[in-house]
Amino acid sequence: ATVGITFSPTKAGSYAGTITLKSAGAKTVTVILSGIATTASAILYETIDFTAQGYENETTVESVDGTCCSVTFDKGSNKSNAPKYYTNGTAIRMYGGNTMTIASTTKTIAKIEITFGSSDGSNEITTDKVTYSNGTWTGSTSSVTFTTSGTSGNRRIRKVKVTYDGNDKYKASNAT
Repeated sequence: ATVGITFSPTKAGSYAGTITLKSAGAKTVTVILSGIATTASAILYETIDFTAQGYENETTVESVDGTCCSVTFDKGSNKSNAPKYYTNGTAIRMYGGNTMTIASTTKTIAKIEITFGSSDGSNEITTDKVTYSNGTWTGSTSSVTFTTSGTSGNRRIRKVKVTYDGNDKYKASNAT
């Protein structure tokens, strides 16, 4: 008996289609996927989880690419400490003066939600766009830079959820 999994897209390059699971007992289970975003332009939000990147302890992090955005970390005004991923707290530590820029060249960013790691510090976070409060930025832009204040301490960034403007020219219209 055949054992296996196959995926048959509804059209070339599509994420929508049929998954067929065949077991040794000759039973077949079919799962049909539909309403799935088939292109990057159909994505309305994405979450970049820094704990899922496979970083080793004390890894300096410069950038992480999502599907429609990039997250870039920089020392900023901090001359000593660059942003680093630590397994203790499972997050990227942004030290006083460090920056994190979230940018998209294909989408309008409407909201950014930051999830902080365990034992997060208390340094204030400011943005170059003024609509930020308690881990959430809202507005309409292609790029936002977050800066950790202070000369000591850190903030622990575990993940970011970036929500895009569904009414912009890249509106989700290609879902099948």
